[in-house]
Amino acid sequence: MKKGLLLLIILVNVLVFSYAQSRQANNVLGVSLFNEPLIGVVVNDKIQFYEINNWTGGSWAHQTYLNMTLPTGYGSIFGLELFREPLIGVAVNNRIQFYQINNRTGTWTHQTELNMPLPAGYSYIFGIDLFGEPLIGVVVNNRIQFYQISNRTGTWTHQTDLNMALPDEYGCVFGLTLFREPLIGVIANERIQFYQISNRTGTWTHQTDLNITLPMGYGNAFGLSISNEPLIGITVNNRIQFYQVNNRTGAWFHYSDLDLVFP
Repeated sequence: MKKGLLLLIILVNVLVFSYAQSRQANNVLGVSLFNEPLIGVVVNDKIQFYEINNWTGGSWAHQTYLNMTLPTGYGSIFGLELFREPLIGVAVNNRIQFYQINNRTGTWTHQTELNMPLPAGYSYIFGIDLFGEPLIGVVVNNRIQFYQISNRTGTWTHQTDLNMALPDEYGCVFGLTLFREPLIGVIANERIQFYQISNRTGTWTHQTDLNITLPMGYGNAFGLSISNEPLIGITVNNRIQFYQVNNRTGAWFHYSDLDLVFP
């Protein structure tokens, strides 16, 4: 099962424009399911999952048997691998509910023992694998708080030493594994900025050489791995555009063959 496949969440740009975009931003995720990279898109209170037939010039197909009905009052959604199982996290009534699929029946089940209370004043959430541990990132008062679950008790604990201050006028926040390093991507000032943590000090540093300038009409962004290649998905004018980094130059290019049009 691949790690670092993670989630998507909200953009605030221009007030009138951002309302529609933030609704869209809540409703897209990347996840690895049955060892396949999938895109989840919320349509009519259900998550529809799309799989690409061939990642080079392939087409995206709706996997109807994976459809997941969302609970009443849902907010942000994201994907995370926890205890070696792919899960969908959904914010509902100030807590995260986790859902797991049955491999044989395709039925999604609420894993109630994993419920995580959300702190007051949170804005959105995402998942990330950090130092080999799956964590939940929660944006609260312009900072990211990270929460880790105990394998034995199912209790979520705030890892205060990992707190990360966000830049001014930030938008979407997401996790990605790039060059085998876990990174936080933050939309700020019309570009994606990437931050890496030092194992020794717990300090987050802006990796300026990885900045992505965003296309016109962008919404939110998320990380995904396809065929072991890390990609950034960016919602642009009712489609998802995928961007891949050049290992040698650090330059990002639009992989237009992968574009996915929203249903």
